[in-house]
Amino acid sequence: MKTYLFILIVLFAETLMAQTTTAEMKEFGEANYLQLDELDVPKGIKRVEDQLRENVIDVIIHSKTHMPIFAQKRPDGYSKSYKKFYGLNIRILPILQDDDFYSLQLFYFNWTTNKFDKKLVKKISKYNVLNELRFATYEILLGKQWVLDHKDEIESRNFERIQAVREVISEQERLRKKKKKEDEIKKLKAEEEEEKKSARNLIKREEREKKVKKEEVPEEEEAIEEGATSVNKTDLDQKGADVEQEKIKIEESIQKQSSSSKASKKKKAKTPGEVEQENTENLVSEINPEIPGPGVPKKTHFYGFANYFQENTGVRGGLITTDTDLKYIGAGGRFILERETFIPTGYRVSIQAAMPIFKEKYKFPIYRSVESEVFASRILDRFQFFAGLDFVPVYFVGLPSEGSRLQVYENDFLWLKAGAGVNEVLFNKKVELRFSYLKSLVSKSNQKDKFEATKTIITSYFQIHDSHGAEINFSTMNASGSFDVASKRVAFSYIYKFEN
Repeated sequence: MKTYLFILIVLFAETLMAQTTTAEMKEFGEANYLQLDELDVPKGIKRVEDQLRENVIDVIIHSKTHMPIFAQKRPDGYSKSYKKFYGLNIRILPILQDDDFYSLQLFYFNWTTNKFDKKLVKKISKYNVLNELRFATYEILLGKQWVLDHKDEIESRNFERIQAVREVISEQERLRKKKKKEDEIKKLKAEEEEEKKSARNLIKREEREKKVKKEEVPEEEEAIEEGATSVNKTDLDQKGADVEQEKIKIEESIQKQSSSSKASKKKKAKTPGEVEQENTENLVSEINPEIPGPGVPKKTHFYGFANYFQENTGVRGGLITTDTDLKYIGAGGRFILERETFIPTGYRVSIQAAMPIFKEKYKFPIYRSVESEVFASRILDRFQFFAGLDFVPVYFVGLPSEGSRLQVYENDFLWLKAGAGVNEVLFNKKVELRFSYLKSLVSKSNQKDKFEATKTIITSYFQIHDSHGAEINFSTMNASGSFDVASKRVAFSYIYKFEN
């Protein structure tokens, strides 16, 4: 709000100083109050929303028809205390099937009568939004004829004022970024000073412990020390030098620790527990080089599942049109290896076998598939991106050649897969949604036909208990060769997680 008030003051001052021919423009008499109630813009121009708003305010000031106000609370409907109080609603909407233009809509609302007094709708170029918006604002405030009579003057002023508004907003943004950078520097200096203070306290604590140990030496040992030879004195001097050397090592390690923590903060924000653990490991490795640093932690997960799925495959454009409905029951296993690095990565392999049921006329083979992928997780492990290779078959009934009988086509596909997924925890239960796109690399059939195919898969997982859940899988496939094949499949799986 402070930013808008500052920009308004600057624009109003420049307006009063500008020398323009506004003899026919209305002077303030009894004030009409106008507030910009709504500004709705599409995503494509969200980045200039502030400029759009301030240009409208600039036109209101320059028109001298209303006094602009901000953030006023008004009761709904008629109110004597808000006479001559108006609102301006502006909407810029995309136009379907016309990417080069927007629909500009302005609504002039009378808060005394609780009605819209004026409405303006026009088609504007998306490459000239600021200029067109200023023209439209003048038109709804002063009328279309006034705008036609002063078109050249408005055009010239628009060019100057658009630049002025852009410069004011840019300066505000520069000052905001400068203040943010200064705050970050102050924060880093405070943290660095705190780390130095901790280092000094560590050294003082060690000195106090050594002093206490020295005071606890028995009188007999003190007498022996008094009569010690020069060799013993040399040993004590050497121990003192070792202590000083240890202090220097501690100070150096803490300085390195401070530098590494600053660098890590730029890469990724960590919890205080993670920072403390990492700093402790780094400190141990630096003071004791013979102790190796921690390795990359890994997790392994094993799952078993039983499922039921049905697949409908249609053949079109060949010698005959056929539809094959298959139902399977099967089981399989899934193995996941996850590396807990800065960006968690891992491997996933799934193996499945299934038997066809309710199909006696044709003999279909056992369904078997192998799916493999590598994945990487980002943004607090919520989003996952993956790619891999799948071996998944497609079976259907077709007519290989004229004069032959219907036969089962056994088609094995090697698929290249890419996709993304998102997971969330709802009511303490994990929910996951995945989308995959696959393209065939190699196809092999028991007939002479070969196919090129694409497939899309949507998978959703719902956790039922800590160790088991349910999965629903929907996929579509389209293949082309000597004829076209389209397939749809729905699968329901019960998944159980084995404890490591």
